[in-house]
Amino acid sequence: MKSNLIPSVAAAAALALAGSAKAGPADERAILQLAKQVATVEAAYVADGYFVHDFEPVAVDDGESHIFKVFLDAGDRVRLRGMGDGDATDIDLHVRDPRGGLVASDEDLDATPLANFTARKTGVYRVEISLPGCAANMSYLAVLLATR
Repeated sequence: MKSNLIPSVAAAAALALAGSAKAGPADERAILQLAKQVATVEAAYVADGYFVHDFEPVAVDDGESHIFKVFLDAGDRVRLRGMGDGDATDIDLHVRDPRGGLVASDEDLDATPLANFTARKTGVYRVEISLPGCAANMSYLAVLLATR
């Protein structure tokens, strides 16, 4: 069985960004808070037998979105979880297949969007994380993607 005990890419990137000269104290707190969330969810997915692939955290302005691209094989069982720092009050996820068709989404009024699906086609999928609600002008967001 494959072990996934090393820190996730998102958590490592968050820690690196938090220590950068560009990040102020408020940014550092937000990024570290996000890194803790990522680590907690990652541990649960690994315990369920999933292999975690994740993306670096991104700064997203209130009302805006960010798109990640990921290659999936047909038959991959996928779990996606969006997360944000403490200022994010509503986060949405949309996943589109290689032809642009919507395969999963979560537009609930919360900051913990989830999307589970089985990839029907091999190719590059687009994962859009959006921030329709934020207590500040921007928030740090991350998407954790796991497959089995």
